[in-house]
Amino acid sequence: MLLFAYYLLKVIICSAVLFGYYWFFLRNKVFHIYNRFYLLAIVVLSMLLPLVKFNLWHEAAASKSAMVHMLEIVNGSDEYLDEIVIQSHYNHIDKEQIILWLFVAVCICFALYLVKSILKINLLKRTNPVQKFEGIDLVNTYDKSTPFSFFKNIFWNNAIDINSNNGQRILKHELAHIQEKHSQDKLFINILMILFWCNPIFWLLRKELNLIHEFLADKKAVEDGDTAAFAAMILQTTYPSHRFELTNNFFYSPIKRRLAMLTKNNKTNYISRLLVLPLALIVFAAFTLKSKLLPATLSLKAETLTVVIDAGHGGTDNGAVAIDGTTEKDISLDLLKKIKALNQDDNIKLLFTRETDIYQTPKEKAELASKLGADLFISIHVDNEPKNKSPKGTGLGIWVSRNEFTNSESSKLLASALIASFLNNYAIPVPKNPMKRPKGIWILQATKCPAVLIEAGFISNEKDLAYLKSEAGQTQFAKNVLDAIENFAANKDGLKSTELSSDTDTVGMFVNVKNTDADYLKSDEFKSKALVIVDAKEIGNAGYDYIEKSKASYTSMVVYNPTEAKKNYGVKGYYGVIKVTLKDASFTKADSLFYDQKSKSIRLGGSNSPDIKGLENVLIYVDGKITTPLELNKIPPSRISSINILKGNKLDDITEAKGKAAIINVITKPDDLPEVKVVSKISATKGDKAISKYGDKGENAVVEIISKNDTIPQEDKVFTKVEEEPEFPGGKDAWREYLQKNLKANMPVDEGWKPGTYTIITQFIVDKEGNVSDISTKDFPGSKTAQMCIDLIKKGPKWMPAKQNNNIVKAYRKQPITFVVAED
Repeated sequence: MLLFAYYLLKVIICSAVLFGYYWFFLRNKVFHIYNRFYLLAIVVLSMLLPLVKFNLWHEAAASKSAMVHMLEIVNGSDEYLDEIVIQSHYNHIDKEQIILWLFVAVCICFALYLVKSILKINLLKRTNPVQKFEGIDLVNTYDKSTPFSFFKNIFWNNAIDINSNNGQRILKHELAHIQEKHSQDKLFINILMILFWCNPIFWLLRKELNLIHEFLADKKAVEDGDTAAFAAMILQTTYPSHRFELTNNFFYSPIKRRLAMLTKNNKTNYISRLLVLPLALIVFAAFTLKSKLLPATLSLKAETLTVVIDAGHGGTDNGAVAIDGTTEKDISLDLLKKIKALNQDDNIKLLFTRETDIYQTPKEKAELASKLGADLFISIHVDNEPKNKSPKGTGLGIWVSRNEFTNSESSKLLASALIASFLNNYAIPVPKNPMKRPKGIWILQATKCPAVLIEAGFISNEKDLAYLKSEAGQTQFAKNVLDAIENFAANKDGLKSTELSSDTDTVGMFVNVKNTDADYLKSDEFKSKALVIVDAKEIGNAGYDYIEKSKASYTSMVVYNPTEAKKNYGVKGYYGVIKVTLKDASFTKADSLFYDQKSKSIRLGGSNSPDIKGLENVLIYVDGKITTPLELNKIPPSRISSINILKGNKLDDITEAKGKAAIINVITKPDDLPEVKVVSKISATKGDKAISKYGDKGENAVVEIISKNDTIPQEDKVFTKVEEEPEFPGGKDAWREYLQKNLKANMPVDEGWKPGTYTIITQFIVDKEGNVSDISTKDFPGSKTAQMCIDLIKKGPKWMPAKQNNNIVKAYRKQPITFVVAED
């Protein structure tokens, strides 16, 4: 409604400007034909110009706080799946709806009045005698509204002698209306008035157009006659008692203006008509030309973005094969060629791993991408499932590398851009989030630049396959990919936030600011209280100060504002969340320690320690235990979290370091299955007690967590990451059916929740027998809706247990249920 109201306002302004020119320069002038078409042009232009937009591109000034949004959730073995959306309806009438209904009611009234007028005219013709006269129907009647004309009908009043001089003048007048097609003008204006009745300019315009019709007909009626006699006839004749808006009534209109037009000197005046040209230009510019920032990909100063696109499989490797014999290698190559054909952006340089049917190993493709200097890497594939699977899988899939790889965060941004592009422009389903595989995808992890793998659809699904083989499907796929690349390129300069710069060695750090702003990043709460997560391990509410003081080197950083953070981290995310990933050891210099790519070993050297020749005179600790250089080199670089070196006086107090030149302390990243401590007690203290016990630190409250000394036995561990998630019996469809039967969809409405989208994530444990326990939710605590979700899990059937290394294990499960409260 607001959008339409804004359009109506622009129509009124546009028509007012154009009609104002008519009123001051053209009104009461004798060039009636010009005026007639000018008034009609006002109506058309005032409706069309607000809808037309021509963008005047200009380059944007450098932004100090550029933001790039990334999809929050990445589906994988360590994330929840099967999000179900429940529709609720909120019966609510607001002022906007009332105004809309009133507007529609008035429109209906005007429409009914128009239909009533047409029916009355038709009835008048059917109930009175009709004569054919030079292709015109002459309707003889005593109706007091006559004489008038309507299209090719003249409704004549029998009280007027048609053969008299006055009768002939009136007849000629009405014939002029028919010949000039004035009824078409009237019908056009009255139809538009049904929708634009609230535009006062159109009312004035309709009145002026009716008068111009009379001026034109009067002029025809006295072409070969006596003007004075025609004027006298108008003055001596009484007005009819009523009239129709759609008809051309002879005895209607201001007599003074009609007489003035009959007697006015018919001088040609071109100046007042030519003045419309600059006015039209100004109105056109004001309503159609829009200033718009030039995207980075269109900027004259934009850097060229090199995108390497890979068509999956090829040569002897067919990939998946459809029932009709279509191969994955052929579809992926066709899609690649379509992308190449449709690219028109000079700032996007497309390069390809193959353009013919040849075979390349994943290693060769990764090396080629690196050799070509790829800024982005996109691998195109199609998905496949067993032939007997039912229901058949369908839809797009976009995959990224696992979190521990350096290009993970940037790849998620590229994937998010692709999903945003495909969501509303693809004939088969599109997921809302990028995905990752438990064991990863080698080529995505071997490529250092942002890299994604796109499964364009399912080759095992006949509908997906038909779409991917069609010209329309391939064209839409290519356009979506190119649009996503442009969108990513337009924001790539904003990926490093100047607001997060510090003295910390963050060269090459990829910063993504998630749903926040520069002012928040400067706040004291963010700097001192935001939750810090390093390599998926929560450090605590240490704030950005922790990042600056740690002096560690990071490969990526993602910042979430408090609203987003609280959704996933509860009260811990009250001041926001900072997630960082440490650099892999293979790319890190830690003091004088570095990883030698040639010898594939970690060794000492450099200007800081010239006296150290190797590792034979060094004490090596890994996670607090002394180890040998040989064992050290067995640790994959991606597993190393940090390396510290102690030399000189720092070794004096360490017994084991006697006679050693240095100590290397290596800390590895936590295993996927860490030991879980048993919590024996949780207590909270607030107010004066917290301050008296903990001083200023207890100002906001204190939470104490006391854990037992013993740990959960290995066989009773609860896995947080598994290869196969716990699953509702029967899969996603059965879960949806269970919710539809047992869930009260209108519970949020009953609680008074406003229209919007609400996601409640339930977390619970599924044991080896499928029993569910420890059900909880951090979303909307205390609400009936949240409790209903908990009860649904509690009262439901046993779940299919999780698997790890083909063994049934006890594991956590997160299950979201999204409620959409809609207005009726």
